[in-house]
Amino acid sequence: MKRFRELCSCINDQCDPATSGASVYIGLEHMDSGAFFLSRQGKSTEVKSAKSRFKKGDILYGKLRPYLDKAVIAPTDGICSTDILVFRPAQDICVAYLLGLIHSPEFLNHAIQTTNGVNHPRTSWTGLSTFSWNVPREVEQEKIAAVLWKIQRAIDIEEKLIATARELKHSTMHQLFGRGLHGEKLKETEIGMIPDSWEVVPLGRHLLLAQYGLSIRGQQVGRYPILRMNCQLDGKTIFRDLQFVELDQKTFAAFQVKDGDLLFNRTNSFELVGRTSIFRSNREAVFASYLIRLTLDQSEYYPEFVNFYFNQPSVQADLKRLASRGVSQSNISASKLKEYYIPKTSLDEQREISGILQSIDSKIEILERKRATLQDLFKTMLHKLMTGEIRVVDLDIDVSEITDGADHETIRI
Repeated sequence: MKRFRELCSCINDQCDPATSGASVYIGLEHMDSGAFFLSRQGKSTEVKSAKSRFKKGDILYGKLRPYLDKAVIAPTDGICSTDILVFRPAQDICVAYLLGLIHSPEFLNHAIQTTNGVNHPRTSWTGLSTFSWNVPREVEQEKIAAVLWKIQRAIDIEEKLIATARELKHSTMHQLFGRGLHGEKLKETEIGMIPDSWEVVPLGRHLLLAQYGLSIRGQQVGRYPILRMNCQLDGKTIFRDLQFVELDQKTFAAFQVKDGDLLFNRTNSFELVGRTSIFRSNREAVFASYLIRLTLDQSEYYPEFVNFYFNQPSVQADLKRLASRGVSQSNISASKLKEYYIPKTSLDEQREISGILQSIDSKIEILERKRATLQDLFKTMLHKLMTGEIRVVDLDIDVSEITDGADHETIRI
């Protein structure tokens, strides 16, 4: 049994970014929960306050309470936020094994128990250093690390494929809503260039209903699920983390969400206000007051067409012009939303455009399911390997493929 302080040291090398000589900056925003590798990074010129130096092969760990499940291997030398602890493995400790241990539920629970502070609870090296674990010999560490590393690499590949598919979707949306399907001559309008046969109309012209939701507190149990902003995901309305309400039949009928309705997030932080999702279900549900239910005249608009249009990054940014800014919340009223101009083409072209984008969404969903399967596999193998339920010391496992997650140079594992 070894203490965490025997497995690594905590590097506290603070510096001024302007004089550090580093080009790479890592903040908590660049680290993903449960991942071994960085998916993005910043530039040292972007930050002014004091930061900590790290070296290639160090482990970067988020010490704030919401980010205790963030730990990645540093792909290069650089500087990081002081909200990140820098761990440097001991000579006889495999860095990838140590990274796996830090991701284990046991380490996470220990980290949570060592947090202090009211507004921004955080852990510390003093608290983490007392964590103890039965660490195997280095040869077994390396084989455990190799198994976990291969799964993480597969997850990382899926992440990159998903990101590429999302970029394809965004560029396809821009092309379809700007040029249409038939190679028409384009014309300049209030919303930019569109095909000559298209119209630009205010949303309210073809709305049957623009309704604010229920101002009622949800409960853990009840007859009807009440949809909230957390039920919006990538343009879809999903049933997750549900709360429930009891309503009389008249109130339920007045606020029931119907198949094909759009839910518009009217009140949220400025970054999230305007988020829109489509409801495609026959399940009974109502919706909360910070959402607006939009019921379109489906003889004029195919709901998916409007939903995809609203979820373009450029349109989401433009919708924020309608928002009234508050201290912590922004708001877009139904009256302003009705006046917002959107494109209109034939129903057949609307359906065809929506079908193209739905096919990309289907590919993204397949990739996301594969990623979720790999993430579940990682959690299972992490537990079984770290606790010794599965032993790999006598298995022929190639440990030479472990790379730093960025430039694929082999590192000391």
